[in-house]
Amino acid sequence: MSHLSLPPPAPDQAFFTLSALEAGKIHLPERLYITDFDETIVRRCPTLSFLLRHSKTGARTVFDLGLRKDLTWPPKTMEWVRVSKFVLEVPQDVADSLRQGGIQPEEVDYVICASRLVFVSRKATKRDECYAVSHIHFDHSGDPTPFTEAKFLLGGESEALLKAGFPANPDSNFYQDTVPLERTEFLYPTSTGWAPLGPFPHGLDYFGDGSLYLVDAPGHVPGHLNALVRTGPAEGDWIYLAGDTAHDVRLLDGVRQICVYHDGGSAHVDHVAAAEHIKRVRALRDDYGVKILLAHAYRWDEERKDTYLPNTFKS
Repeated sequence: MSHLSLPPPAPDQAFFTLSALEAGKIHLPERLYITDFDETIVRRCPTLSFLLRHSKTGARTVFDLGLRKDLTWPPKTMEWVRVSKFVLEVPQDVADSLRQGGIQPEEVDYVICASRLVFVSRKATKRDECYAVSHIHFDHSGDPTPFTEAKFLLGGESEALLKAGFPANPDSNFYQDTVPLERTEFLYPTSTGWAPLGPFPHGLDYFGDGSLYLVDAPGHVPGHLNALVRTGPAEGDWIYLAGDTAHDVRLLDGVRQICVYHDGGSAHVDHVAAAEHIKRVRALRDDYGVKILLAHAYRWDEERKDTYLPNTFKS
């Protein structure tokens, strides 16, 4: 099936300016994500979040919330982090980064949570410790409490999982109040308004003005969302926020594949669907010329540190 053209700009087209936000660092072993890994390599990766500002309304949208500064999660998640020996650094969280850039968290209008839950099942191998866990995607959920006025946007499949969270269920790996449910809109790609978009089966023009399209990103976690953001008024002014579509740029380039563990699990709930989505994102880059931003782009601080708020990303 041939891909659709991306929506052309309208006269006086609305768009978003984009700034990266410091939201902590996580040290990720290669062996968790890619084939042909080097078991000695552990990369210090950002947990990127982004501030988007609407050119006409001034509406402020935050995409992802990174790590919690207090490093506290439900007991099972805390144990998983300990057993997995993740090294986490959070000198400042999203709220700190906003304040440092001159914006108060309560001034944010929307928060888009790209990643909610991931289910990982691993068996012991010669290279890995044994663990089996269903856990919150702790490096994206952050601390929602400073965002007192924001509307939260999540993929629809997150709803049931969050409502059955901790502490109501002491065995759950995620908090019920990961987001304020009374201010959260759960977006199902089968509902009205979703339509094919470029190489993607399901996209939603959320603001109705062509400035930002939410994209259903199947495979990684239930309710995983990406965002195609228009960053200027001209043809081709786009940036794609890919979240955890790929944990390593070599997956996007096609020179590595998703690592599938001995028990059939992976870093994705459905590694087959995740691989198909990676192909679509690759097509967006190669066929449409859209820049792709991964949440854990490990060279970010060396190559794009000048994009952090108060600076903006130049498309």
